Amino acid sequence: MEYYTYKKYNNEYNYNNNDNSDDYYSSRSIRAKGVMGLKNINNYSCFMNSSLQCLSHIKPLYNKIFEIKQLKHLGLSFFELLVKMYGDNKDDKYFIPINILYEISSYYSEYKENRQQGANEFISNFLTAFHEELNSPIYPVKIFDIPQEPLKQKFLKKYEFYKKNRSIIIDYFYGNILYLTKCPKCNNNISALFSIFNILELSIYPLKDRKTITLKQLIDSYSSNQSTNYTILCNQCKNQVRPYTKSELIHIPEILIIYINKVIDHKYYDNNINFPNELYLQDYNSFDKSKASNCYNLIGLIEHFGTESEGHYIAKCKNFIDGNWYKFDDILAKKTEMPKNNDKTTDSSSVMILFYQKDNI
Repeated sequence: MEYYTYKKYNNEYNYNNNDNSDDYYSSRSIRAKGVMGLKNINNYSCFMNSSLQCLSHIKPLYNKIFEIKQLKHLGLSFFELLVKMYGDNKDDKYFIPINILYEISSYYSEYKENRQQGANEFISNFLTAFHEELNSPIYPVKIFDIPQEPLKQKFLKKYEFYKKNRSIIIDYFYGNILYLTKCPKCNNNISALFSIFNILELSIYPLKDRKTITLKQLIDSYSSNQSTNYTILCNQCKNQVRPYTKSELIHIPEILIIYINKVIDHKYYDNNINFPNELYLQDYNSFDKSKASNCYNLIGLIEHFGTESEGHYIAKCKNFIDGNWYKFDDILAKKTEMPKNNDKTTDSSSVMILFYQKDNI
């Protein structure tokens, strides 16, 4: 069954479509639905392939996309990928995401260049562009519960974003961070700034000298008090103080994508990152301390091998059809094991991006 007219952009992006390699998830066996490699276009698109693998293995996103009647451009190309990946055709060796590359290039010109790009930036850009295509005034406005009245009034200004931006992408992937500037003497909130994110970036900067860094330590460091080097008048205690800043997660999205930044002063660090299969975030969610509503399960990850400016990306994803984990290295796809430690955590010096899905969505 043809869902729509399939465009091909062979003239703009060259690739070798005569790959006879047998080193893929073999079509001679029964290919599991959702298990399909992606062709590396011009030998630089592994950043896109690994990102698309993880995005394609998000069950609620998959389900919602098939409910949308009028997809266009980037969304339509992504839909095509899902149809092929989860279809019944066992003879397909791999898929060539040339349409997705073409469509994302119409939003972000850097993808027209034949060079390596960051997977984290691609994911954020993909979600932003896809949302713009889906944004509709008939989609329900996202609802938030901000119990603290002074902060609630400040958040109402930021809430205008959600009145104007309404889509499944906003619902699933967008979260909010509260940046507070506080007085060290009376603990007054001198200023409060809300920020919106679709990828949570955690830096190893204060922890770079440790051989192994846990994800919990990274989140603790992110949300801890940070000193400043300036003074300001506190409007409550009237003292001239050197304030401190603090970051708080006030809304954690249903699909939490965490980017671990391991570059410091243009140097790439290869510390081991220890991350759990089940992530509990009630200690970091400022306005919702329920353990049940703050349980997240690991569903995918992206690993990077190389340096700050070059290297190779691969993905590991949990297949929501058969429950198994698979490793995707461009056109190569094979079963793997996750997690590998007895305490249900994994150590990896190459992990860069983690995909967590809220329990029971």
